[in-house]
Amino acid sequence: MYIWSYPQNHAWYIAYNLVLTTFRNHVKYLAEQGVMGVFEEMGAAGRVGPLFPVKQYMYARLTWNPDIDFDGEYREAMEYFYGEAAPYLMEIERRLLEMSKTLKDYHPHNSHTILKQHYTDEFLETATQLYEVALTRVKTARHKLAVRKEYAYLKWTKMYLNRGKDYAEMQRVLDEFEELEIHFSKVEMFKKHYYGGRKNDWFLTEIEERNLKNEYNRLQELNVLVAD
Repeated sequence: MYIWSYPQNHAWYIAYNLVLTTFRNHVKYLAEQGVMGVFEEMGAAGRVGPLFPVKQYMYARLTWNPDIDFDGEYREAMEYFYGEAAPYLMEIERRLLEMSKTLKDYHPHNSHTILKQHYTDEFLETATQLYEVALTRVKTARHKLAVRKEYAYLKWTKMYLNRGKDYAEMQRVLDEFEELEIHFSKVEMFKKHYYGGRKNDWFLTEIEERNLKNEYNRLQELNVLVAD
């Protein structure tokens, strides 16, 4: 038996998820049941999302050997990708897990959206402070860029939870995503939704464009029939 698995939030790749806390047991369980191989689909949108490089690396290590020293290799991977900022980012991940345990009716899955009830003000504020400190600790440009990208995901989350209230903040976050080359399809949809047309229908722009195109094609067909 081979398994096709989705160890990432495919609705919002740039949203926080609890993959690091679940997949070590997930992979080990599958191996114990005699599964021969696992295809982990977690990078369909590119290398985006909180701690994605570490999560991808740890999944590769686990599927090669489910009995690795997970905590030790996780720490080493964090230090490699984020340098001196690693302890602060690991603390954010720990607090994310602790926060999730306090939420009611919280059942994250692979198409999970970003909702206010899934983030406490305490977590958002503490994570903000930890990212700020982390940026002052890194010593190389590579690590600083990596931490800035991680921080950008939190900024997006905070902005998205308050979308429509502060357009200046929305623009700052969108500009930073552009600068950091964080590309994701729903970011583009977000731009269309909030910078054109009514604000009560996420896909209004796409729907109107599709309807206009269909109507145009219909009229073109009618013209051809009339000409014939």
